[in-house]
Amino acid sequence: MKRTALTTLLLVALAALSGCSKDLVCAGDQLVCSDACTSIRTDAKNCGACGHACGSGEACQAGVCTDCAATGTCAVAVYAACFDTNAIQGATQDLVAAGEPLATDAGPDALVPVGGELWVANDLSNTLSRVTFAGTRAIQNQAVTLTSVGYSDLSYLAVHAGLLYASNAPAGTLVVIDPVAKAVRDEIPLGAAGEGVNPQGIGFVQDRAYVALQANYGYAPLNAVAVVDVSKEATCAHPASGSCGQVLARIDAGANALPYRVLPFTEGVGATGKVYVTLANLDASFNPAGDGKLAVIDPSTQTVAQTVTLTGCQDPAELALVGSTLWVACGFQAYGTTPPATGAGFLPVDLSTSVPTVQSLVATTQQPGSVALCGGKIYAGDRASGAMLRLDPAARTVTVSGSPICPANSHGNALVSAVSCAL
Repeated sequence: MKRTALTTLLLVALAALSGCSKDLVCAGDQLVCSDACTSIRTDAKNCGACGHACGSGEACQAGVCTDCAATGTCAVAVYAACFDTNAIQGATQDLVAAGEPLATDAGPDALVPVGGELWVANDLSNTLSRVTFAGTRAIQNQAVTLTSVGYSDLSYLAVHAGLLYASNAPAGTLVVIDPVAKAVRDEIPLGAAGEGVNPQGIGFVQDRAYVALQANYGYAPLNAVAVVDVSKEATCAHPASGSCGQVLARIDAGANALPYRVLPFTEGVGATGKVYVTLANLDASFNPAGDGKLAVIDPSTQTVAQTVTLTGCQDPAELALVGSTLWVACGFQAYGTTPPATGAGFLPVDLSTSVPTVQSLVATTQQPGSVALCGGKIYAGDRASGAMLRLDPAARTVTVSGSPICPANSHGNALVSAVSCAL
């Protein structure tokens, strides 16, 4: 059964007046149905209104019951981490929320698929969660709790040689987790005690991890990329002292750099390739000091071979590689302000020549941050509105979700902190 938009709005209004309790305050588009906050956009038992259940073979999409077999639009193409509502939300290729949100621990901030599972780094609770699937239904299993270090900030999660690597920002460490044993295997210090290193993105070239380092607030400026030998991690077993990993070098990224995300590229440029790192280029007040930059690291010399200005792109975030074109998510928006963001969109950089060639920005009013390349399209989360974007790299066109994929919390915050392709 399908409902028109007008009918859905009328049902929502009636439900808000008569069918739901007023004792709870729910976030975003949620209503209180049967004494619980419910997403009427995605809940098949309360689709568009409390008590309005979809029929067999139907899914609730944007508050409307949809015949999945007839439309073929219900399949999840991408998962979004909803930082402010502590949930993982599926979305279709048409950027419509699919399925019910899956609750996580506090502040899901990074996603990475491992086999048929999805692992989640929870920033505020300092935990990792493992998400398994029964058919198309997601089931969360608590996996690993990291040692408290005063405050929490798990900034990134990556997988290499069957192990998980998490950036533990306040501790200044790279945490190594065995996803099978669901246990911490090692914790590699990335700086001296009290130095305030702030690990962010992680990329691998063979058995070396390249980790973006920013200074934690209140510490001396630090803009570098750590090179870490992780060759012994596969056999490391909770060393009594020291660590199985070793920092081989720290590569200076320059003033105002604030290195953020890391992407190695080996195709067509030699055996060791290059490592690309986005540099936010923000001043001491965390405002743009100019356009963002891209550091090109040569792994054979462990130096920055080139620093490329990303013309038109401010506060660059994550990277995606399509053929020999590197796509950079861009956009700066001062905290507490409303869109549009400045210098925002997707910036293509041609890597087919010896010097990367920056092309024209595919502009948006949103602020794309985390990205995932799924089925030839780049999906990105907006850092301010909870919306999602889909870039067609061939056509160089952008589609924005009609409704937020991640609803706002009671304070009005809606951050899509990470995205991952469906498994």
